[in-house]
Amino acid sequence: MEPVSDDQITASSVHSEAHDTRGSRLDSVPTNSHVGAWAAGTTDANQYIQVQFNCPYHVIGVAMQGRPIVGVDCCNQHVTAYKLLYSGDCVNFLTIRDSSGSDVILDGNTDQDTVVTSMLPSPVTALCVRINPVTWIGDHISMRFDILGCSMNEQQH
Repeated sequence: MEPVSDDQITASSVHSEAHDTRGSRLDSVPTNSHVGAWAAGTTDANQYIQVQFNCPYHVIGVAMQGRPIVGVDCCNQHVTAYKLLYSGDCVNFLTIRDSSGSDVILDGNTDQDTVVTSMLPSPVTALCVRINPVTWIGDHISMRFDILGCSMNEQQH
């Protein structure tokens, strides 16, 4: 499967160009022009980062990190809990729910650099997924992530 390009990762808002979605991939590191994480421009529970896959994707979980550690006093920012939404058309989204119909709240990070993996209660098929942070540490909602699963094309082989 062809990898997802940077243009296929979008967000509800970005803090600045140095905090845009280019740094949102797992294990991103700071550069001269980027902080190495996505940071939302608005700090509320309506923010999200979204990935559009190249074809339908069998999603089983999410791996997440906070903003990379830079210096001694800079930027303790990470998402501590989030919801995952998915869509077959990238327009109409459904929230992952448990067997009783309640929204599933997935565990985020307790620090900035440890990768925390959260598995879904059951897999979903999606063309797009959104991570919707609900709680976070720091002045900005900041994170790096990867979606776990495989394309439906790969699954058929």
